[in-house]
Amino acid sequence: MVAKLDEREDRMHFTLFVLLAVTGCLCLVMTGGWAAPPTGHMLSIIDDFGAVGDGVADDTEALQEAFDSKEDVYIPQGTYRFTRTLHMAGRTKVYGHGGGWDRHGQTTLKYDGPEAETAIVVKKAHFFQMRRVRLDGSNKAGVGIHWEATWTAALLEDVAITGTTQHALFMTRTWCVSFTRLVVRNNRGNGVTLSSQAGPVNSVNFIDCRFLQNGLDYKYDGEGNFAVGYGFGIFNAGTVINLTGCLFEVNGGAGLYLEGWMAQIHVSGGYFEQNSQGAIHRDLETNGEDALADKHRSSCGRWASIIENCSSTAYGVVFENIYIHGKNGIWLKGRGGQSSPIRFRNCQGKVLYADHGNWEWIESQPQTEVTRLPGVIFRPQGEGYQWWAGEGPPSGHPGHRVDGGICYVMPAPAEGLALYVDTDKGDDANDGRAPEQAWRSLQKVANLFANTRVTTPFTVIISGSEVVDAEFADIDGRGTITIQAQGQAHLGRVRLSNVTCGLRIAGGGKMTIAQLTAGRCQDVELTRVPFAGGCEGESRLLAEGASNVVISQCQFAPNEQGTTGGVWARANSRVYVESSSIQGVAAGRGVRASSGAEVKLKRVENNAGEMLEGGTIEHLH
Repeated sequence: MVAKLDEREDRMHFTLFVLLAVTGCLCLVMTGGWAAPPTGHMLSIIDDFGAVGDGVADDTEALQEAFDSKEDVYIPQGTYRFTRTLHMAGRTKVYGHGGGWDRHGQTTLKYDGPEAETAIVVKKAHFFQMRRVRLDGSNKAGVGIHWEATWTAALLEDVAITGTTQHALFMTRTWCVSFTRLVVRNNRGNGVTLSSQAGPVNSVNFIDCRFLQNGLDYKYDGEGNFAVGYGFGIFNAGTVINLTGCLFEVNGGAGLYLEGWMAQIHVSGGYFEQNSQGAIHRDLETNGEDALADKHRSSCGRWASIIENCSSTAYGVVFENIYIHGKNGIWLKGRGGQSSPIRFRNCQGKVLYADHGNWEWIESQPQTEVTRLPGVIFRPQGEGYQWWAGEGPPSGHPGHRVDGGICYVMPAPAEGLALYVDTDKGDDANDGRAPEQAWRSLQKVANLFANTRVTTPFTVIISGSEVVDAEFADIDGRGTITIQAQGQAHLGRVRLSNVTCGLRIAGGGKMTIAQLTAGRCQDVELTRVPFAGGCEGESRLLAEGASNVVISQCQFAPNEQGTTGGVWARANSRVYVESSSIQGVAAGRGVRASSGAEVKLKRVENNAGEMLEGGTIEHLH
């Protein structure tokens, strides 16, 4: 009997041991780290290095010795004052208490050295890790943590950085590191800055982090000082940067600021609220409390939670499942990159201001309020959308919205939009919205419309002495695109492919075109456009693929070799020519119809003859 009781007791002890082990593992998993202060072979900052941790004693030497140890170091709750910059060594792992959101019983490293210096430098410190520590810059440290050339499983976890005056975390020349539950708050300068100062920043992850109440000096004014006071900023920083489940709130500048070149920047599951406090405070000073309720006031600045100011390569910048609360919005500045559009997928926000057209709004629900800011601004209206430009000179041009897999061009005013091309003085880096901001190439315009649906009128105003070619492809919708001359203009070879919206070329007698090819185009019109200049191929105008083309008051001249014909319709296309002349082109090919095509002529002077190849030519009176 005793043996059986002992056996039963052993089984109970074993079961209790298993339960305790499982519970301990669950606590470790649920907390994302240690459920209690680590023990074992860890060194103690107090017992092994002689720190005091009362906030009065100078613990600089003890901290530096511990950080040089390349060991696991435990720093219990307390305030550890240091008076000069500390340097981290690789493989050192620091474990504190509290940290992050948990302010109870925190381990605090308190900087009390010279003003505007760096508190902690993490340089060439591979495998360095810090957990559950609060770094307090005491409004004296310029930079909280300077992170450079440190990679390979390096991380910050449950770390808080406060009280800095320039950058809470400044990172350059780094890759393959992670920051989890990092809290950057109450800093007078910027929050986190990723910079190419010493080299690119690649493959960096910020997970469940908080960037709030930074930029407390309010230098961001919404007018000229864009790159200040942000919660998180990326400057020419490199590739594959992920911000997942992060909060950006109550920062003096933007919650998130992007500038320069970058690739594969992914912001997902983010929450933005009450950023741009600098501009809001300025408006409050100017207009009083009315500024918060009335955004029609002309002095209101750009209250932006996200500012994108990419001026060169920006590839794969994606915002996904983000929410912007309150009156803040998104401001797209600069050129938006030259590689791919900025994409917003499944996002909700108040206002979108666009100074460039290189963006897409995908499966998202804007909740836009009216604003005086120039650019492309939109809001729901019934089941559709209303588009308009803000008051004052418009500075933005259309962007794209993708809805149900269809990409729409979004003009600012509902009645349409003018775009400018100057082949002599223009620059494709301009915004194309005014003569002094004209693009140089017509292809820049064609690229804007490629693979989109047009719903309102567009007018492309072109001038200059240079001959320009362009290819318009895959455009549909009920809207129209009109190309017209302002002064003299010269189009070279223009190709239209699968353009089913209306396309008009209205020369007014001031614009020439060398050659036009229309394939699978439903509604093309040319009015008062002389066909002249060097060209190749068998005809000045070729309509194919069941296209419909109307030609009025045009003249067809021969090319230099005299080998090019006038009008050729083929493959079931329909061409109507009125009040035009075809002179001196290749003999027998003034008008040509083949493969089921039909050409109708009315008051057309043709001295080059006609050719039938399975099509029809009809003369109207």
